[in-house]
Amino acid sequence: MTSALVVVCAIAAGLWLANADVRTDDTGIVAMLVLGVALVLSALRPRMAPWIALAVGLPIPVLEIAAGAGWAPLAALAFAAVGAAAGAFVGAQVRRSAKVA
Repeated sequence: MTSALVVVCAIAAGLWLANADVRTDDTGIVAMLVLGVALVLSALRPRMAPWIALAVGLPIPVLEIAAGAGWAPLAALAFAAVGAAAGAFVGAQVRRSAKVA
């Protein structure tokens, strides 16, 4: 149940961030939000990190490339992947330390 909720949140966040990216010129803020959302959701479910990265990062390049923006929006996938990897690492460490104690 929790995994489905995390996936729904990741898809919703990705679509919302894609909409925000289309309507604003603040690319840095959107990039950090992509990284942060992927990090938090992957910390909750470390094994789902690749799927979370795709769900959060993929809508931005899809919308931007379809609008003719070129290939630069693919950087959103890189930010999502870095955030998801960091979140998975943190989440795995927290789970491991909770089992030891």
